[in-house]
Amino acid sequence: MINSIQKRNELFLDRFSVHIGMLYKYLYRITEDAWLVDDLEQDTWFIVLEKMNQLKNPSSAGPWIRKIAYSVAMKHYRKSQNNYSCTMYVDNYVKYMDASKTNSDTLEILILEYEGNLAIKALKRLNGKSQRLIWMRYVMDIKPQQISEIMNLKVSTVKSRLHRALIEYRDSYHELDRMD
Repeated sequence: MINSIQKRNELFLDRFSVHIGMLYKYLYRITEDAWLVDDLEQDTWFIVLEKMNQLKNPSSAGPWIRKIAYSVAMKHYRKSQNNYSCTMYVDNYVKYMDASKTNSDTLEILILEYEGNLAIKALKRLNGKSQRLIWMRYVMDIKPQQISEIMNLKVSTVKSRLHRALIEYRDSYHELDRMD
């Protein structure tokens, strides 16, 4: 029994220790309360340890952990319904958003705003053609067949360029997320 617990703990440290800093920064950006972050981080790591066998692809551990942290934070704010304030970092200035006397929906809005800002920054890093393809397909919801008619390209060309643009976008998004 002790041997299996030791193996589980070693596996846990091997897989997830690289995400410790990311988790702390993510929770601190949301709450701006170091004491609360410690509690939420502990709850998150407990759930990760409990459910680590459900993670099929170790390379997607970062988003998986962030999703668990988001759920833990939302659960906390639903329970407490206390006053809190959050700080959002946008470009080179700090944007304060006071969420006093609000419910947990404000936290969700702040998280979506943070992720939206990352998405926009990642999209701006792409070249013009890639930006246009992603915008037309996923924001304007135009089908690849229609995009091919608009841009005078073959449907297969549109699909392959869109695929490459998405790979570049994801890489850029993850790089920006790690930098923050």
